[in-house]
Amino acid sequence: MRQKTITMGYYRKAQTAIERNMRNGIVRHYVLTHRGKVAGHLLRLEDYLAMQRRIELNQVWGEALQRYREAGITDSNLQGESE
Repeated sequence: MRQKTITMGYYRKAQTAIERNMRNGIVRHYVLTHRGKVAGHLLRLEDYLAMQRRIELNQVWGEALQRYREAGITDSNLQGESE
């Protein structure tokens, strides 16, 4: 693969594009594909924040499940208490 040099003009153009997108509430979210490539997706800010919240929620949920398991609390215990 040929290495491409980024000239100052190109960089400035990219920078203004990023700033314009930010003003319009669009963020670029970078993801690592399964082949190790970096892909950038454009997302609206609300969607991006919602995605971040979902990730945090999943982490909290995972930690809670871990604590329950360590304490020996099962799903049936929890269902019995909620009724």
